[in-house]
Amino acid sequence: MNKARRKRFDIFPYAIAAPALLILFGGMMYPVLWSLFYSFTDKRIGVEATFTWFDNYRHILNDTIYRGSIINTVYFTVGAMFGKTLVGIVVALILNMNIKFRNTLRTLYLLPWTLPGVVAIYTWMWLYTGNGGLINSTLLQLGLLQAPIGWLSNINISMISLMIVNIWRGIPFIAISVLAGLQTIPSELYEASSIDGANAPKAFWHITLPLVRSVILVSALISTIWTINDFEVVYLLTGGGPGTTTTTIPIAAYNFAFGGAFGHIGRASAAALMTVPVLVILMLPILNNMLGSEKTVKKG
Repeated sequence: MNKARRKRFDIFPYAIAAPALLILFGGMMYPVLWSLFYSFTDKRIGVEATFTWFDNYRHILNDTIYRGSIINTVYFTVGAMFGKTLVGIVVALILNMNIKFRNTLRTLYLLPWTLPGVVAIYTWMWLYTGNGGLINSTLLQLGLLQAPIGWLSNINISMISLMIVNIWRGIPFIAISVLAGLQTIPSELYEASSIDGANAPKAFWHITLPLVRSVILVSALISTIWTINDFEVVYLLTGGGPGTTTTTIPIAAYNFAFGGAFGHIGRASAAALMTVPVLVILMLPILNNMLGSEKTVKKG
């Protein structure tokens, strides 16, 4: 009798969550399967699709712009993730300190994350404007520049300008995630290390970093997935230009779909799906960490 009750109790939460999970799974999988199907066809806007199998994949891999977009995406992702992770950890350490207005600072650091994307990006567009933009005007007034800089039109710095915006928007996620991990570390560990004569850098290296390493890894991997798929920052600020110097994979896929009078949906789908293996590889450590945490909780 008790076993039967225990079994019904274990199944009940899954039965309650099943409808929502089915809707969520259907809403997520339908677009993926739709894209996968059309990636093997010559589907164009307003034209019936016929199977061409791997022709779309062969075409995009032979396309110099798409190959360049892969390099740009790697460059953009690596640079942005380095900045977000490094600054996010520093911000988390500061917000974890016992300082005045700590709660106010935590709220302020969340603003880039809470602002609507379009509002934030158009604000940065105004900051980056060549003539009359705040950054150029300030630097000119300080005598640090002799002439305005085209932050978004100069092929040498346009990608870096995009990275700065992505870093600014992504720091709060890394910082809050790491901060949550920092607050689970018992203060007794730091007190014991202080008694043993360890200074702040040693305490960070031997106590803080090992205990929040998994949090940093998971939050960085999640942010990496978002950065690879970042469309709005690049599209709204540069559109992939000047030329193709900031064309990333999402922008290349968009151009395949809407770049002509009869956009090639099949090639756009193939271009987008080329990132799936990379995203799956990035998701595996996240899932492994989640499963490991679940096992730890059950053992406890």
